[in-house]
Amino acid sequence: MEHQNEQQHESDLSFHNFKKTKTIEKCIQLEYFIWTQNCRIMPQLTRFVENYERDRLDYVRKLRIFDETVPMPHNTLPPSSLEVRNKEVIEESRSDLAKRKRQFFEEDSNAVIDYIAEATRKYGFREQRALVQCARDEREAELSQNLSEQLASTVEEALADSLETQLRCDITLSSDPIPEYDDEMDSFVRAALVGKNSNDIVAEISPLFITKDHLSSLNGTRWVDGEVINLYAKLIEQRSLQNPAMLRVHSFNSFLYPKLQEAGHAAVKRWTRKCNIFKTDIILFPIHIGGTHWTLAFADTRKKVLRYCDSMGGHNPKCLSILLEYLKTEHEVKQNCPLGDDWKTESISGKVPQQKNTNDCGVFVMTFSEYVSRDAAFDFSQDDMPNLRKLIKFELLQEKLLR
Repeated sequence: MEHQNEQQHESDLSFHNFKKTKTIEKCIQLEYFIWTQNCRIMPQLTRFVENYERDRLDYVRKLRIFDETVPMPHNTLPPSSLEVRNKEVIEESRSDLAKRKRQFFEEDSNAVIDYIAEATRKYGFREQRALVQCARDEREAELSQNLSEQLASTVEEALADSLETQLRCDITLSSDPIPEYDDEMDSFVRAALVGKNSNDIVAEISPLFITKDHLSSLNGTRWVDGEVINLYAKLIEQRSLQNPAMLRVHSFNSFLYPKLQEAGHAAVKRWTRKCNIFKTDIILFPIHIGGTHWTLAFADTRKKVLRYCDSMGGHNPKCLSILLEYLKTEHEVKQNCPLGDDWKTESISGKVPQQKNTNDCGVFVMTFSEYVSRDAAFDFSQDDMPNLRKLIKFELLQEKLLR
C-alpha cells in the first residue's frame, strides 16, 4: 500500500509540475507577445494572469497534502517573480504604448533601431526578438547580446519588405509619402487634354490605350473605367522593365479572369506566348466582380503565395482557386514541371485599407497594385482617394509613375 501511495504521490507531483511548467511557459509567451500586439490582447493577458495565480494557489494546496511544510495559500503568500513581472507588463501596457494598435516608423532603419534599443533598455530583449521574428528570421535566437549583433541586418530585411511586415506583424513601416497634386501637375493635365474629343486617344502603352472619355472616369467620384485600370497596371509593369532595381512585374488584363471562369487555361494560353510569368516577382490580376466592383489578386513568386485583397472586405475563395489552377497549368507549360505544393492562397482583405463609399474600388485596386509592386505597406486610406485620382490621371497622361 505504501509503495502504491508513493507511486501515486510521484505521479501527482509529476502531473502538477508538468501543468505548472506549461502554465509558466504560456505566461512567458504572452508576456513576450504583448509588445507586438499592444493593447489588443490586454483583456486576454489579464484573464490569463488571474488564471495563473489561481492555478498556482491550487497547486500549492495539493502539494500540502504530501508536504505540510509548504506554506498555506492565503493572501499573504508572496507572489512569484513571474506574477510580479506580468503585473508590471499590464500596468506598462495601460500607458501611452497601449493606446497605439500599431507602431509607425519612417522608412529609415535608424528610427527602427533606436526604437528597439529603447525597448531593450526598458524590457530586455523581448521586443527586439519580436521584430527579428517578424522579419521572417526563423532562428530560435537566445535572448542575449548575440541577437543584438544580428539586429541591424534583420531590420533592413524588414524595411525592404514592409508589406510582409505589415501583414504578418501589424507593424506599418511608412513608404514613400503620397505626392500632393499641385498646380504644375494640373497645368500639364489641362494642356494634354485641350482640344481633345471624347474618343481621342490620350495615353497608350501598346497594345493598350485609353481615350479622353475613359480618363474622365477618374473625375470626382465616378466609377473608374476598366481600360484605365488595365493601362495603369501596364504602366506598373513598364516601370519594372525600365528600372532594374524594382521588382519584376507582369500585369494581366482584367478580361483574363472571366475567360478562365468560362473555359479555363485553354482560353488564354496564347496570352503568355511571348513571356514566362514565373520569371517575374509579382503577377497582377485585376478582378471585376459582377460588373460593379473591382478587387485585386496577385501572385508573389518569391514567397509562393497567391493573395486576394478587397477594399470592401470580401474574400472570394473561388477566385483564388481558379487563379491557382491557372498558375498550376501555366507552370507545367512554361517550366515543364508541376507548381510546387508549397504554394498557398491567402485573403488579406481584412488587413488592407477599406473604402467608405461605393465609388472608389477601382482607385483602391490601382493603388494596391502600385504598392504591391514596391513591397510597400498599405499606408493610405479613403481620405487619400481624391488626391490619388488626380495623381493617377497625371501619371497616365505622362506615361510615367511618380514613385
